[in-house]
Amino acid sequence: MKLKTNFDPQTLWKRLSEVESLQFVAQSFDSGSGWNGTGTGSVAVEAIDPSTLLFQESGRWSPTEGTELQFTNVFRWTSLPDQNLIRSICLNCNKRLKHAGNR
Repeated sequence: MKLKTNFDPQTLWKRLSEVESLQFVAQSFDSGSGWNGTGTGSVAVEAIDPSTLLFQESGRWSPTEGTELQFTNVFRWTSLPDQNLIRSICLNCNKRLKHAGNR
């Protein structure tokens, strides 16, 4: 995914290191997957080295229809200053969905 931003990579990298929470809205449109709803949660940022950040995300997913779920995700962000890029990859997205009542 390419994200256009008005920030230079150094500024964006600094802002990423300061993230504490997340909020998103998802729509699957006509795909039929049913992933329509909203999510909110917290983010713990860990600096692995000067060019690698880990986002440990946890929160609640509230589908338009159905039961609220807890989620956890881990994203690795990598700064590639020589290429003027910042990349991210989800290391375990959606592999540990749980019903909110089953903690």
